[in-house]
Amino acid sequence: MIKSPAQAEWAQVLQTATTHAHQNDFLSERLNEPGASFVQELKHKGSPLRGVYPKQPIKAGTEIREGELAVIQVLNHFNIGGLFRAPMWNSGFWVTFKPATDTEIFELNRIISTDKYQAGRWSYGLSLTSNTVYTLDRVLEFVLAHVYSTSISQEELPVSKLLTVLAPQDIEAFIWGYLCSNYPSGFHYKTACSEDATKCNYVFEETLNVSKLGWSDESVITENMLQHMLTAFTPHSKKLESVKKYQEDFSRLQKKRTIINEGTDYEIAITLKTPTTLEYLEQGHRWIGGLVDSVNQAMGLDSDINERNAQINKLNLATTLCQYQHWIDAIEIGQVSGNRGEEGEPKVAKIIDPATIADTLKALSSTDSIREAIIKEVLDFVSRSTTTVIGVPVFECPECNKEQSVKHSFPRHTSIVPLDLLQVFFALLGRKLDRIVSKSLS
Repeated sequence: MIKSPAQAEWAQVLQTATTHAHQNDFLSERLNEPGASFVQELKHKGSPLRGVYPKQPIKAGTEIREGELAVIQVLNHFNIGGLFRAPMWNSGFWVTFKPATDTEIFELNRIISTDKYQAGRWSYGLSLTSNTVYTLDRVLEFVLAHVYSTSISQEELPVSKLLTVLAPQDIEAFIWGYLCSNYPSGFHYKTACSEDATKCNYVFEETLNVSKLGWSDESVITENMLQHMLTAFTPHSKKLESVKKYQEDFSRLQKKRTIINEGTDYEIAITLKTPTTLEYLEQGHRWIGGLVDSVNQAMGLDSDINERNAQINKLNLATTLCQYQHWIDAIEIGQVSGNRGEEGEPKVAKIIDPATIADTLKALSSTDSIREAIIKEVLDFVSRSTTTVIGVPVFECPECNKEQSVKHSFPRHTSIVPLDLLQVFFALLGRKLDRIVSKSLS
């Protein structure tokens, strides 16, 4: 098919674009959920609730400014960086982000480049599995260092402890807020027409407004949640107790019990939960650390690094379910659907000990049908409980007039194409580094 430079560019742009979208249509079904209404701005009592750039007006006369806020104000004046306040709808608070310096960008790149082991992207396109924990941990640590303030009382919860209350479903919104603070004027991007390669190879080039990429489902946000977020807009205005109550009252975050192989002799029930982001990171480090230790003991520390990493990946595949442990609260076997035995009571064995859950998931990873069923249930739970999606709206190609949307196996189609924010973060990091290096060489 590729016979011209224009077609070659189209193919290259399309290939690059696929790395910035979630694999396996993750979150697309959530966007298509009956009754869902994803909007860029929610409203309550006439007040808009959306990500904003807080104003930093300069008063009449000459006012002496100093410190970090003064520097941020200069960046904001030239529209190359500034404060951005983003809502964490799953977690129940606002976070204000500040931009990063070139020196900090270089240091982040150095740290990531020297990590001894990175688990790769085999993760069903989901950034909330343990496979991506090392890379994501670095990114979250970096973004956390650029939190200017939150709406939670600083005395009760300093910024350094924020991940203890941030729901994993808000991780992408958290990264998005940071990107907005660094790209107030947007960034240049390309995307290729994906309708029919034999008929159209058009490549779009536009400036993307990052602050417009956040979409939240207003259908799952109650009046009480709206009131909470409205009164939480001011920094340090909320008690930690009220934030935790917000999360406890959010029905989609609560535990869900589901039965696999229901009605057969091989029933198994899993109870799903929403962990904190810190719990997710800690569990992921334990899991991957265990894989690395097992390989080191079997092969020795002096073995070839490529052979060791290959063996780690094999163990990864053999213990697939363990990377989802942070989402699982309990496992039950027996008559879990309530079937009564001769004694009149269901016979059920329940596992709630975290270490035993981990061993059970490791054992079940080798059974294809059970493994795939559990993974599906976890992904469905994460997707259904996600309130904010970061993505670009569907649009028509100006060349062929065909709609640019994700193809689905079900009848409906979403009006938003969700982005994998971890991949977008690294794409922008690479672009930023290139610009810094180019400036230093010119």
